[in-house]
Amino acid sequence: MCSNINIYFCNSVFPKINDYAFYDFNCLISVEITNSVESIGNSSFFNCENLTNLVIGDSVTVIGNYAFAGCKYLEEIEVELGNPNYSSSSGALFNEDGSVLITYPAGKTDNFVIITSDVTEISNMAFYKCSSVKKVTYHGTRSAWNSIEIGSGNDFLDSA
Repeated sequence: MCSNINIYFCNSVFPKINDYAFYDFNCLISVEITNSVESIGNSSFFNCENLTNLVIGDSVTVIGNYAFAGCKYLEEIEVELGNPNYSSSSGALFNEDGSVLITYPAGKTDNFVIITSDVTEISNMAFYKCSSVKKVTYHGTRSAWNSIEIGSGNDFLDSA
């Protein structure tokens, strides 16, 4: 058993959070990554089930695969303005121009998701453990939807 832990990567001497650094570490409830951290490794926060809030600073230029997948209570991902590679909208993590949906927070309680016509790709496991999502609405044409690259682990989107 562990206590709830908040982590602040502020003026860190570590420019990278390594692959699997906090994998399955359920004590985390809040993470703020600011200033000098440039890279977040693959699966670095994978399955941190009690993580509820996440802030990604403007210095982060690389986020590895599945970095925040499986965080089933994560309600919002906030990306600081000025980040050159990433953005957030409605609590979800996108690339800088919003064309790639990287992670939809599994802890959001909305039972529907609206995907804008700007999205051309949905990353592997972007909706992993998003059990509350029951309906997806796409603001574009059927043809455009069919051309979106949908990564693995998003099986329920096949019937959208």
